[in-house]
Amino acid sequence: MTYGDYVTVLLEAKLARGELSTAKGRRTWTDAQTLHLVPYFGDRELDGIKRRDIEEWKTRLAGSVRAGRLSPHTVNGRLRVLLSTLRSAVFEYELSYDPTRGVKPLDTSTWETYTEEEPNALAVDEVPRFMAKAKELYPQHHAQLALGLTTGTIEGKMGVHA
Repeated sequence: MTYGDYVTVLLEAKLARGELSTAKGRRTWTDAQTLHLVPYFGDRELDGIKRRDIEEWKTRLAGSVRAGRLSPHTVNGRLRVLLSTLRSAVFEYELSYDPTRGVKPLDTSTWETYTEEEPNALAVDEVPRFMAKAKELYPQHHAQLALGLTTGTIEGKMGVHA
């Protein structure tokens, strides 16, 4: 069975067992799978995925972290979904090899999420450009962002200054 096929089977099982009971949990899990993990691992046979494959994927994303395009926390979130999926497959199909053994998350101890020079804040004139780009890149979150900006309920999280 391929990773992509297993994700479909696992999602059905998780929903049936109530393991993804909140909308946020379902969205986090499915977004990580459909947007990031299945495109990379989807065609690979479960028993063909090796630890080095996971480490190569992680190293590729670490390059995006160094370039400032991704947070190591984002990478580690995707990694958690990948590792839990593969551990489920190892257990369910009694695979002899566990590719998740020894895989560690990226170090986040020196990561500065926000600096004085680049705080987590938008000026009022930046909001339209931000919303246009957010709609382009993350259409599934556009309405939620618009509502939060309009009501001010995401001000503390997004730092938007009205």
